[in-house]
Amino acid sequence: MFPQKRTQIAASLLGISLVGIVPSNAFANESNQDPFAQLQTAKIDLGEIDINTPSHVSTFSSTDESTSKVDEYLEQQAREGNLVDIGDVRTAQLADPLTEGTIDLVWVDGLIPSEINRSELPLDDEQSQSGIGVGFAQEPATEEEFNSQTVGMGYNYAEPNGMYRVSNDCWWGYFEPAYSSEAGNHHQMMSCYEKWAESGTREWAYNRWGLWDMAAHSWGRAETVDYTIRSRPWAGTSSDITKLNRWVPLGPSQCTPSGGTFSLTFAGAGISVPIGDCTNTEVDPNLAERSMGIDWNGKSSNQLGLDFAMHVTARDSSLIPSFADYNWAEVQNCGAFCAPGNPVYAHVHKDSGW
Repeated sequence: MFPQKRTQIAASLLGISLVGIVPSNAFANESNQDPFAQLQTAKIDLGEIDINTPSHVSTFSSTDESTSKVDEYLEQQAREGNLVDIGDVRTAQLADPLTEGTIDLVWVDGLIPSEINRSELPLDDEQSQSGIGVGFAQEPATEEEFNSQTVGMGYNYAEPNGMYRVSNDCWWGYFEPAYSSEAGNHHQMMSCYEKWAESGTREWAYNRWGLWDMAAHSWGRAETVDYTIRSRPWAGTSSDITKLNRWVPLGPSQCTPSGGTFSLTFAGAGISVPIGDCTNTEVDPNLAERSMGIDWNGKSSNQLGLDFAMHVTARDSSLIPSFADYNWAEVQNCGAFCAPGNPVYAHVHKDSGW
């Protein structure tokens, strides 16, 4: 992500299904047709977004959907150790241009949503693949603020060794499950990063982590079967990063169920990164693309977390490298019991620079 002040953003689509992608045979009966022929897209510009003031947020009625999302956002922040004053919360609700539903945004720290990009791909009479991307106008922290930041934030923060933190951010997304869930809960996806620099050099470290909370099935079974997070140079900026030097974890052989702290050091400076349980994972470093990712495969109805960090060299010392982040989770809807033919739904969030 681009360098910016610490922010947290939550986005959800209400009144429509954000259930992702059905199995690959979804278009089998239309094999001769382009499956994307019915793809709809729309863009909502800043002038159409109504931003609520803090006083408006705090006076929402208790039954208001926006209040529910604000409450979820504040509770999620508290669970991650970030105490957010409701007076700092901003929300926006607007009509979805492609459906009869609405789009709710919740964020903090003075950013301004600049545009929203929507896509909708009908799959059959009942299912569709929905996508949302939110762009925010943001003000980078000053050099003084950069230099005053020495310790990380939130879940799985890094500790510096000869580096300082330049920026960090967290994003939360809510996805409507493709089944009846307990208490009407949504899937929740969290994506965070920290960007670190060694002063006066071309050396940078990028710490990434994410969480995936699957909504529990109200009467049957559902399981997460795939979860991955990835990062690579922002589109059009790959030449700003000349080399991927190191990464952690190196692979599953380094992992234990209890996790541990990994040292990411290059030329004498770096960060120490806490990594959780990374068994049943594969790492995906790509030296040519200067990218890194980690992928979990298995069956789980519990919360899942993934972590990695990478060290890179920029083209020159005046550059601040920008990274695009990608998150993907697949949930199998099993019903009464799980079987190989049960449908699998994908839920994805990626930066616009991916």
